[in-house]
Amino acid sequence: MTTRRASEHASGSNVDRASAAESAENLPAQLTEAELVRVEATTTSLVDKLIDELSPLAEAGIEAFKEDRERRAEIQKRQIETAHDAMKRHSWLLGGAIASVFGLSLAALLLREVNFAQLVLSSALAIAAGAGLTAMTGKKKE
Repeated sequence: MTTRRASEHASGSNVDRASAAESAENLPAQLTEAELVRVEATTTSLVDKLIDELSPLAEAGIEAFKEDRERRAEIQKRQIETAHDAMKRHSWLLGGAIASVFGLSLAALLLREVNFAQLVLSSALAIAAGAGLTAMTGKKKE
């Protein structure tokens, strides 16, 4: 450091020491026992007041959370039931289609109508292949 900087630095540190001494003089002397009790009581009453004011808010938040969870569970239950009902409908429709193809093929064979049996079976195969390709390439709705 140069001489000038050293003198500025030294004088700056003297100013800092003086302001620290003044602020120490402004601080109160040690708190008495009664003042400590009063500060503690005030702090305790403020904390109790804060707890009293926040407790209903917290309870309302918990209640809202529970209601939301119940609502979501009910929605999920309805979605599962809807999917189950749709699966039942699809199963009945597929069973009916298979039964009708089997019945028509059996009737055609019993009546010795081989060409009609071939027509029924080839049509059923074409429809099943088309439905299978559509199901494989189609996107599910969710």
